[in-house]
Amino acid sequence: MRSETDSGEIHILDKRLRTKRYGQQLINSLPPYRQQ
Repeated sequence: MRSETDSGEIHILDKRLRTKRYGQQLINSLPPYRQQ
């Protein structure tokens, strides 16, 4: 079972996330996160 205190990592290696407008829209749609 999952709870609100669960954590995880997302690794997205596609450079288009930073260079295309739809990439920024996808990033903005994620729940709050810490970016490294």
